[in-house]
Amino acid sequence: MRELGHITLLIDRMADAPDFEAAAQALIEWARELTGCESAFVRMRREGGQGRGWMPVVAASGASSDFLRDEAVVTDSECMCGRVSVGTIDADRPYFTDEGSFLWGRVGSIFSEFEPATLGSMRSRCVLEGYESLAIIPLVGADGTVGCIHLADSRPDLFAETRELLEAAGRMAGRLLHNHREQDSERAALETIREALLPTRPPSVADVELGVFATTAEVLMRVGGDFYDAFELPDGKVALVAGDYSGKGLDAVGAAANLRYHLAALVASAEKPGAFLQQANVTLSDVLSPRRFATAICCALDPRNGRLEVALAGHPAPLLRRKGRVIELDAPANLPLGVAVDGLFETASFSLRKDDLLVLYTDGVSEARHEGSLFGIEGIARIIMDDPDSPLAETARAVVTASGAHHDPALPDDDRLVLLARTLR
Repeated sequence: MRELGHITLLIDRMADAPDFEAAAQALIEWARELTGCESAFVRMRREGGQGRGWMPVVAASGASSDFLRDEAVVTDSECMCGRVSVGTIDADRPYFTDEGSFLWGRVGSIFSEFEPATLGSMRSRCVLEGYESLAIIPLVGADGTVGCIHLADSRPDLFAETRELLEAAGRMAGRLLHNHREQDSERAALETIREALLPTRPPSVADVELGVFATTAEVLMRVGGDFYDAFELPDGKVALVAGDYSGKGLDAVGAAANLRYHLAALVASAEKPGAFLQQANVTLSDVLSPRRFATAICCALDPRNGRLEVALAGHPAPLLRRKGRVIELDAPANLPLGVAVDGLFETASFSLRKDDLLVLYTDGVSEARHEGSLFGIEGIARIIMDDPDSPLAETARAVVTASGAHHDPALPDDDRLVLLARTLR
């Protein structure tokens, strides 16, 4: 009877929810109350192009921002989340249940207990986060599995006692979520993806001040693939990465999220930005969709001496504001990622002074057009020169806002991203 009371409570909460997002949030809050787990999120399957299904997170609780950023969206064949969500599991494996869930209580040792070929595609991000117990429960709709709920905790063997109750909840919750209007689900997915690719607060890095602002479309099918990231490297440098995956819609944002995740895993291993992009170009051959490509910029900035190394992959060159002037840095354009596996990516070197401002941006900013006139580098320069003492986040916002105002609403719009950086030494 106690189990029935738990399920009744869940159904009541979800039935009273005014929209999809609230219903999904009710599900993960219920699951955390039931199990006491540290982290929970819900993924819902959405169809993309070229037969690919994407699994974006639509509601989350308890997970770190870095973990969620890396896990915001996966494909339906990637990692355990995707396979549980579409039912492509091998029930003979001890970590899968008869109901199609993935359940394992000592995740840190799973790679020593099973061969990689047996496990299949796994990102290992849960292991890096320090989770030991994982439960990935399918959410079942009227026509089959529609998503999953992912539960995680650093304590071992947490979910065995509540597994059956969680699976019963998944069978009912899937139908309740699926009954909500599709645009509600889309809006929740869009918000999660935006924060994954374009977080409003940039990562904190030593001795470098960052400011960022970005805008995206309000409809998922029109959103592009802009992304950015910043990392502290083992040698004391700071890596800045920005890019734009070609195309629009869920395929573009999903591939961009996947691309950003893989770039983050590679960036610390390359000696120079050009070598990093070359390694990324080869590694990403299996990530990028056929006939699609990504532009990217990678900068390695040493705040101790101002040395700046820049490599481009078909991306606009960065700008530099210095003593009342704005110049475009002379870096080789190179080919975009995904065009040629054997492509070479040259690195250019520059020196930054303490008060210099480095400007990275995507082409949606410079290519805003009104009556045949491009916003261009001149438009960016005008804004960043207007108030040189403003906080970097405000300056980035001003550039993006001015670019958007310059764009003719009758023309197709694009995402816009501006990332600013200056050394603090």
